[in-house]
Amino acid sequence: MADIDKNVFVSHIHEDDAEVGKLKDLLAKQGFNIRDYSVTKDNPNNAYNEDYIKQEILKPRLDECSTLAVVVTPETKNSDWVNWEVSYAVQQGKNIVGI
Repeated sequence: MADIDKNVFVSHIHEDDAEVGKLKDLLAKQGFNIRDYSVTKDNPNNAYNEDYIKQEILKPRLDECSTLAVVVTPETKNSDWVNWEVSYAVQQGKNIVGI
């Protein structure tokens, strides 16, 4: 399979950071070159102002992506951040995939 470049934002809760790595590995095996824009414990944003995080960190990353992949676990539904990322992606007409 030819390499396929995709900009993917993986929306998840920090407790599921390990799943993000597994997802990236799985996609790489299928020929996808993933530019991961996710915020994880290993790649924190180090900001505390919610509006700043949304406007200056998350929106630009989501804008650069073609797809929002949502790692769905029992606690995902309780995340205000995941819910915001999904809502913004819908508004922007992004592809959204639940995993």
